[in-house]
Amino acid sequence: MINGTADQKVPWEGGQRPYGAIVSVPESIQFWRQHNGCKASIPLEQRPSSRVDIARYGSCQGSSEVELVTLKGAGHVWPRGGSSAGQLVNGSQEIWNFFERHSAKEN
Repeated sequence: MINGTADQKVPWEGGQRPYGAIVSVPESIQFWRQHNGCKASIPLEQRPSSRVDIARYGSCQGSSEVELVTLKGAGHVWPRGGSSAGQLVNGSQEIWNFFERHSAKEN
């Protein structure tokens, strides 16, 4: 998941919106950790920067994992990255990295 802490469309805290109820980001992560049977209660990896935290939970069933990219102070944006220290992570690259680690099994 990639979420901004100041997102008004998909609020971090969740809540009711005109388009429906939104589950909080922590509740969503907890759901996926339980659904995937993750044993790790703390992230395997955290890459904190001034604006981005990446938490990865492992030891899940089927070698799966749950990852949360937190964009501190960001609204409903797509993180494109950048070269300065204050830039956000490259969201497309983070998603590619995740799926590269977890390729689909062939039948």
